[in-house]
Amino acid sequence: MTRRLFLMANIQEKNCISIPEGTTTIAPKAFLGRTEIDSVIIPDSVTEIAEEAFEKCIGLTSIVIPDSVTKIGWGAFSGCTALTNVVLGDSLKEIKYDAFMGCTSLRT
Repeated sequence: MTRRLFLMANIQEKNCISIPEGTTTIAPKAFLGRTEIDSVIIPDSVTEIAEEAFEKCIGLTSIVIPDSVTKIGWGAFSGCTALTNVVLGDSLKEIKYDAFMGCTSLRT
């Protein structure tokens, strides 16, 4: 059975979201428009970040995609205008179109 994240994950610090261990997919639009999120901790159990999962999270500044993630859906991080740094895992096989569209501050 696939475990998908549909609702709010654990809040570790004020604006830090920690996806629960055992989650395999961050569901479509799971955090759409959550402007207060500035960081996300993704466990090694996650294999997919679905479409628009973090779209318009304008406070998000950096993200580390673990080696377990093989797919990033279309528009997953689109409109994350404060996003400056993305670290992609070694197992990533597919990044759908517009995954990082509108990430105007992205440097690496």
